[in-house]
Amino acid sequence: MNKKRHLPPSESEIIQEIKARAAAIPNCEIIQSTVIKRGPQTFKVATVLQFKNPQTNEISHRELHLNDYPFRVRSGVKWEKKDRRAHWTCKDDEVASLRIFLETFDQASTPGEYSVIAGKPSPTLEELLKAVGTLDTANLV
Repeated sequence: MNKKRHLPPSESEIIQEIKARAAAIPNCEIIQSTVIKRGPQTFKVATVLQFKNPQTNEISHRELHLNDYPFRVRSGVKWEKKDRRAHWTCKDDEVASLRIFLETFDQASTPGEYSVIAGKPSPTLEELLKAVGTLDTANLV
């Protein structure tokens, strides 16, 4: 019995397949994907979908999808949602919170619980001096 064997797809083939599948999603205007890990049995892919409002034609919201696509030599890549090992999404402000977390997590040098605060990680020297200048000198100590 001759069983068909699949070769692992390239990163560009994975991204092309994801874009083709996402193109069928209504109002999905922009699709951006990257392969985070191309393993022998799993492909980890991050995809950002940007949706437009049909009335205004402006981007109304964004979604970040993080997926693990299993690969087997005998069956190829499992693209369907039910076959994926892991799948989760975040939307709009959640994407920004995740981005801030990923950009700053290594700056936390001690174990503990941290919260992501929107805005700049620290004030500039000019902003700090301006804030100190507005304090009453009795409260400066």
